Amino acid sequence: MDNTRWCLQLWPKNHPNGIHIEFYLVREADKNEPGPIRVAFELSFLDSYGIQLVKKVKEASFQKGDTKGFAEFLEQTEVKNPRTEYLPEKNQLLVGR
Repeated sequence: MDNTRWCLQLWPKNHPNGIHIEFYLVREADKNEPGPIRVAFELSFLDSYGIQLVKKVKEASFQKGDTKGFAEFLEQTEVKNPRTEYLPEKNQLLVGR
């Protein structure tokens, strides 16, 4: 697993029940690691002090090129809400863990 490459995907999507931000962990398709890898992972948004504002946890088995995560991680209206600190400065979103 040490040679496996990972990346995060973060993007909005329209849903019948509103607009959500999607957040995914992606195992890149590389030549180094064969077979599936089982991973427990946490995806979270942090405030400007590093405190978690929202988090979701999942355990999944990843093949090369697999994407796993949350189609409805957070409603966009929450991110744009001035009472929350999702966008503390100049519309920068803090993502962590």
